[in-house]
Amino acid sequence: MIRIYADSKAEPVRCTNRRRGIWRITWDYQETETPEGVQRSYMEETFDHLPALAEIKAVINEWYNRKITDTIESGYVWNGLKVWLSMENQMNYKTAYDLALQTGGENLPVTFKLGEEDNPTFYEFASMQQLQEFYTGAVKHIQETQKEGWALKKAIDWSVYTLE
Repeated sequence: MIRIYADSKAEPVRCTNRRRGIWRITWDYQETETPEGVQRSYMEETFDHLPALAEIKAVINEWYNRKITDTIESGYVWNGLKVWLSMENQMNYKTAYDLALQTGGENLPVTFKLGEEDNPTFYEFASMQQLQEFYTGAVKHIQETQKEGWALKKAIDWSVYTLE
């Protein structure tokens, strides 16, 4: 899969070499305003055969799923600090939050590494209110990102990938 920058929009499914049976699919068309003018781009995947609709759906859905996961993991900012929400970190944050709820905050303070990897901030959560704000913000970020991703995937017109 690669992003193609082009002057025009490519067909969703096209044969680029009939003799060798090379087919390409395209999706995620974008137009971006730049100082030089409009820049157009799209994602493209190459097949050595005419792909079935099921194959096309698998490739495109996997790309969107990866994009959603990347946004979940790296798109949350709390109090100006970037928060890495890998699955392991999500579980660590949930465990600390749940334990604080169950014990009335007796496990506090807890410290998490936030910010950029090369310039981390070790943030100490001393109050239940602070930890709750952090954790519920992370959950909200995850839910909103998933909702946006579902909407993008739902809007795909699969009929353009069917050749008559």
